[in-house]
Amino acid sequence: DERNTSELSPYIRFGELSARTVYWAAKQRKERTQQKLFENPGYEYVGRHGDNFKGNAKEPAKANSTFLRRFVWRDLAYWFLWEFPSLPQTSLRVQYEEQVWAGTRSQLRHWQRGTTGFPLVDAAMRQLWAIGWMPNYLRHVVAQTLIEYLDLTWKQGLEWFDWTLVDMDVAINSFMWQNGGHSGPDHWEFVLHPVNAAKSCDPDGNYVRRWLPFLADCPTEFIHRPWDLPVRIFRLPSPGLYPLGPILRDLDEARRAHFRRVLEVRRNHPEMISRTGHEWLKLPGRGKLLAKVVTRQEFRAETEDFIFFQGPSKGKGRGQRASRPEDAGRSLLAEAVQQYSTADAQGP
Repeated sequence: DERNTSELSPYIRFGELSARTVYWAAKQRKERTQQKLFENPGYEYVGRHGDNFKGNAKEPAKANSTFLRRFVWRDLAYWFLWEFPSLPQTSLRVQYEEQVWAGTRSQLRHWQRGTTGFPLVDAAMRQLWAIGWMPNYLRHVVAQTLIEYLDLTWKQGLEWFDWTLVDMDVAINSFMWQNGGHSGPDHWEFVLHPVNAAKSCDPDGNYVRRWLPFLADCPTEFIHRPWDLPVRIFRLPSPGLYPLGPILRDLDEARRAHFRRVLEVRRNHPEMISRTGHEWLKLPGRGKLLAKVVTRQEFRAETEDFIFFQGPSKGKGRGQRASRPEDAGRSLLAEAVQQYSTADAQGP
């Protein structure tokens, strides 16, 4: 709910700001930040002119570093669209055209309308519908909800963003949706949970309250899981206005079912898997030449268990590794729920 996004994308998209102007303006910024998103990993590397650079993991990171790295992805997306003209229609990893998607038309409509029952997801989708824009982090959240949990193809997400985003760019949109849908050149090595993602981006619920005003009086402890809220504290809106519960109850099982369909594609196409488990990408117009592309660890390990899980506890944050499979039913708000449940049992 804070202003951590540049909001420049519409102006760049329509040529009101040039990419070079933005790039050099960002290069000149000197601010440092403690935000985990910009965390300095402490790597040491040699620049192209022989200069040595060593990051200090304890030192606040340069705020412009992550911005600049992501900004140049724009040009990478343009290159991919030029090299792969079918990027908006066809999986780059062609074997994934065979993947079975089990999500329903009804679930797609709930996602589009912001009525999934997951407040963070629904607030983002309603912001998109109202103003044609949402922050980048939430674009990842809603994309992974659609793909990883609802088990709906990235092509339907791409189509909806194409129709609703004011900054819609066919190259960037296609590139990012393909990556999120496992068929692009770079798998996302993180998974954003439709409930627990709120821990890092909307801990006080201000963003949800803005776009879901009927939850304005919901206690903060329950704002991202209102279905756990005791009726004596706050009464949810009528089902006609907003769902009384999420459209998926067992998020872990939904994600595992999606995994099984991805792993089935891999088993059916062993010729597209390298010895390290990464996958091969066919290069157009280059005969049998293949390129090895980044493949998520969970798929390389051929497991339904979660290597990446965004849990409710404090710690590593976005897309953190899980030392063991977690139960997504354990709420970000579990202690508060127990507190109120105990109070209910004891009576007023």
